[in-house]
Amino acid sequence: MGQTSVTLSCIFLCFLVAPTVLQVESANIAFFFGISTYSHRIPAWPLATGLADLGHNVTFISPFPAKKPHPKVFDYAPPKLKEWVDSWEDMEDVFAERKAGDLLKGWISLPDYGIAMCEVIYSDEEFVKWVKTSKFDLVFIDALFNDCGYGMAHVFEAKVIQFATSTAPTWYSEAFGIPDESSWLPDMVMFFDPNTVTFKQRLTNALLPIAWDFVRRWSYFPKLEKITRDGLGITDLPKFEEIERNVSLVFVNTHYGEEFARSLPPNIVSIGGIAYVEKRTPLPKDLAAFLEKGNGFIYISFGTYADFQKMDAPTQNAIIRAMQSFPELQFVWKVGNDTLLKNFPKGNVYISNWMPQQDILAHPKIKAFITHSGLIGIQESIYNAVPLISFPIFAEQDYNAERVHRKEYGIKLEITTVTKAELEDAISKVVTDPKYRDNMKKVSRMFSDRIQTPLQTALWWTDFVLTHSQKDLEALKPLSRGQSWWVRRQLDVWITLLGLIAIIVVSIFYIPLKILKYLCCASTTAVKSKEIRADRKKKVQ
Repeated sequence: MGQTSVTLSCIFLCFLVAPTVLQVESANIAFFFGISTYSHRIPAWPLATGLADLGHNVTFISPFPAKKPHPKVFDYAPPKLKEWVDSWEDMEDVFAERKAGDLLKGWISLPDYGIAMCEVIYSDEEFVKWVKTSKFDLVFIDALFNDCGYGMAHVFEAKVIQFATSTAPTWYSEAFGIPDESSWLPDMVMFFDPNTVTFKQRLTNALLPIAWDFVRRWSYFPKLEKITRDGLGITDLPKFEEIERNVSLVFVNTHYGEEFARSLPPNIVSIGGIAYVEKRTPLPKDLAAFLEKGNGFIYISFGTYADFQKMDAPTQNAIIRAMQSFPELQFVWKVGNDTLLKNFPKGNVYISNWMPQQDILAHPKIKAFITHSGLIGIQESIYNAVPLISFPIFAEQDYNAERVHRKEYGIKLEITTVTKAELEDAISKVVTDPKYRDNMKKVSRMFSDRIQTPLQTALWWTDFVLTHSQKDLEALKPLSRGQSWWVRRQLDVWITLLGLIAIIVVSIFYIPLKILKYLCCASTTAVKSKEIRADRKKKVQ
């Protein structure tokens, strides 16, 4: 009897658990992350390795090979693509651009980067041969103007999932049918406070998605199509606009717990925080020993693209002198210059050009994180409830830092004008005022409280796309994708209504006024005519 009971319990448990298990057949899956920094592959890598562990054949195309390779993932860095991206370091200085006030320059140049990247990869005979001889069922494409991947997906006859490593980009509203919320939702380029939005900001915010759509549809896509036809030698290439309309799904690295409660249609799936890995690994022995000696530390990192050495002397001095003002605190600093240690004779600073960031942010002694406001670092801090001091430098980092500052789980400072006193004040507040830590804990609970982890969500939806036909997946997509921008916003309806209102106003006020004026004039004319006749009569007499 007891054995039968155990057997029945096991059967019941199997039925209970079965719906949550992915039913997977091996598929060939590619990730195309051509234009990117290394940080772009960080949120996609857990998904790539997770799919590989489930038995799929995964290829990751990027100019940056993985720092921790996975034995089941084929990491492919096309030589010419890698050489081209490596040259960016000599081409751009994001700090100098910010100091010059050229914050829009990076955004405006994105289509040019997309076109240049497409030219580079299709000039690589090895890569072109690889494309023509490969077969994939699904292609993930980085949303940051890696649309050249649409041509590859067409050659592969593969489904496409767009992967946005940040929030939904501006051009997504027109491309994928996201409802227009420009009256309050700040564009990544704008980063204004939605509680105090002005008419001018709303005007600019409303025009930006339309402008991006115009550029992509009438300039960017046609150029990519020509490069793809010539590079791959194909004649049956559809318009990229048509390929984009058939994109099966879109992943966005965002979540209302740390961003805004925006409206997302079913074809846009939130996987915010997917880069975070809950399993921790021990810190390097020298770093662990360093932290063991202190009573608390601040972690500093300006990311993989912003170089502290390229910041001007006043900014470098302000940061170093502010750190010197807190000998009781330890600082763990990700920077590639050991000579900076000479500025800290008390030995309270640890420097390295590589840091196990997630493990550091999970350390019980951490007090705060001084960051360039990259979204991945912010999300990792949120998971670990670590308050922030944000120094946005480029891209959508101002957009990220504004949210941190507005919700008061961190403080935003300007990197190009920061002074020693400002940074000292920010460090003191974040370390001693419990408001910042408490607010961060609230955000952390909201961000983490989900029915599935972000990775589980991404794996489930990927299996959903692989399982269902392209025709059936149309059920997820808003029909507004095929509408003109003015129809989506119902401008023709509002113009018609305003016209009718104008006609009614004219009918109610203007026409009666004209009739009254006519009657008055007619009466006046009659009186004058009577007077004239009377005068004539007098003259005759």
